[in-house]
Amino acid sequence: MPSTTTDLRETTRVTDAVKKLAYRMFGFREYLVRPLEADPDDPSRHCLFEVCGVTYRVEDGAISIDG
Repeated sequence: MPSTTTDLRETTRVTDAVKKLAYRMFGFREYLVRPLEADPDDPSRHCLFEVCGVTYRVEDGAISIDG
């Protein structure tokens, strides 16, 4: 049976990268950012995160409000 575990160190790395992106590119405080999904290689290509109940989508460095 294949393993279904996830390397949490990798998850933490990606989560931190999304928080840093949200802060450095868009000015959101890192502690307010809740990452939802991201490209593990480059979150600026694609990521989804929430700040204060609003969900933001980043596609190729451009941000928009999702849904």
